Amino acid sequence: MKKTNSIYIYRIIFTYMIVLLHYAVLLAYAYERGAQSGWYIAVEFFFMTTGYLMYDNTERYKEKFGSAWKYTLSRHHKLGGFKYLVAFAGTFAVKAIVEKVTGYEIAHRLLDSVPEMLLLQSAGLNRGWNFINPTLWYLSVIIIAGYVISWFLFNYKDLFVTIIAPIALVLGYSYLYRTCGSMDAVAEFYGAFGNVEMIRGFCDMCLGMYAAMLTKRLVEAKANVALLKVVAALLTVSVIVLALICGRSTADFVFVGMIFLIVAFGFVPRTATKLDVFFEKWSQITLNIYLIHEVFRQYIMKKLFPMIETPAEAIKATIVYLVFITLTAIALEVLYKIIGESFNKFKNKTHS
Repeated sequence: MKKTNSIYIYRIIFTYMIVLLHYAVLLAYAYERGAQSGWYIAVEFFFMTTGYLMYDNTERYKEKFGSAWKYTLSRHHKLGGFKYLVAFAGTFAVKAIVEKVTGYEIAHRLLDSVPEMLLLQSAGLNRGWNFINPTLWYLSVIIIAGYVISWFLFNYKDLFVTIIAPIALVLGYSYLYRTCGSMDAVAEFYGAFGNVEMIRGFCDMCLGMYAAMLTKRLVEAKANVALLKVVAALLTVSVIVLALICGRSTADFVFVGMIFLIVAFGFVPRTATKLDVFFEKWSQITLNIYLIHEVFRQYIMKKLFPMIETPAEAIKATIVYLVFITLTAIALEVLYKIIGESFNKFKNKTHS
């Protein structure tokens, strides 16, 4: 029987946690009663998953790309390629229309956003939260920190895993714990050597490597897969509930440990089902959802629902928001495939 892990299912869950956090009209009623906007912790899943896959596929990536630089360029192309630029351009256009940005100010803002276009939001630029599409800061962390980690894995894997990464984890998480007291991305930038987002992502990606190692040991030990999946599911529910109640606190670092176990246990291979095909296809649009949700939550939804005064209105607005970004993400995926196929046909025709 075909085997699969549950990465697609978890990718969908944590994606929607983040987009709901960013459009918190429904969660606002929970905040009024003392809850915290702690679902930003879902980003840790994506950092850990990146580190997990980098470690798990080190030899294959090394053979395929030859160097960490070429591997990073391929990642940049995938994360910051045509889809990224389309989302940036669309967000900028809507922003310019809504905020009535015209004339030389358009050129000024575009020039000011060159680092963002190059996926350098988190390079210690002291920019704060004033990017065109600020919610995509995590992509630049994956690219920049990913280059460093992949270089070590390609060249000094044992040294990195046994000495450098553990030291980085202790120093990095200690720094975040003492400086910020939480894993919230909306924090001060301290320059290249104190960039809390970069430190956060680097540590999470390193932790993802150890999650991959734990998964491998569980498989070798022939652990009870069903039990591991149940534990991972229960931990996921716990993170969803507890992060909403106790977010923006030192409890965030407990959630990091819980997500570590979710990844390690949840990614243990299991027998595939027919539903997995559905979840796999759904997960393919999660990057599109990330890329476009800023323009919906910040501009479009405010035009559609300028005043939300009751829970019923908040529920309605949230459903419309989720449906809109999902359908738009699907439409864009179809459009990208059509453009890609047309480009390949044109290129083949030109070469022939």
